[in-house]
Amino acid sequence: TRDWSSDVCSSDLHWSDVREDLGPAAAGDDDSAPDVVMLDDAHRATPRELAEVVERLRRRGDGGSLVLAGAGRLLTLVAGDARLEQPVRLRVTLPTFTLAESRRLIPTVLAVAPARGEGEAVIRTIHEIAAGVPAVALRLAEMAAMLVAADPRRPLTPADVETIHRRL
Repeated sequence: TRDWSSDVCSSDLHWSDVREDLGPAAAGDDDSAPDVVMLDDAHRATPRELAEVVERLRRRGDGGSLVLAGAGRLLTLVAGDARLEQPVRLRVTLPTFTLAESRRLIPTVLAVAPARGEGEAVIRTIHEIAAGVPAVALRLAEMAAMLVAADPRRPLTPADVETIHRRL
């Protein structure tokens, strides 16, 4: 099981890890369980599995909160199951990033300068391919960073980004 003591206020779990990580802590058997549990990729779960997680956290009885993060299908899962609809009181749809936000995000993983020639074009290409979705933009930028690391003398171009995207 997960060592909850290192996560005082929160825990970021992916759906693939939830069975192991929400062992006894979610059932109320561990006093060090966090106040907020964030479950990423929750859209990959079945309604029954999500209901189990909600129930296990509810049994803790300490007012802990669960944040379910995922793609659009998650809203449909929650709305279609009464066991989930009542406990999930707040639903939020996050907007995609603007190009300006992507200009701030992408250089954190890919050494391109937005104000310099190809750098701006590379950022714009990544932003457009990702449709402004930060996780997709980061994944593409990380792949591009590997290409740059393989041959640092060769400048990264929008065509390179397009090729990476096609191969993914």
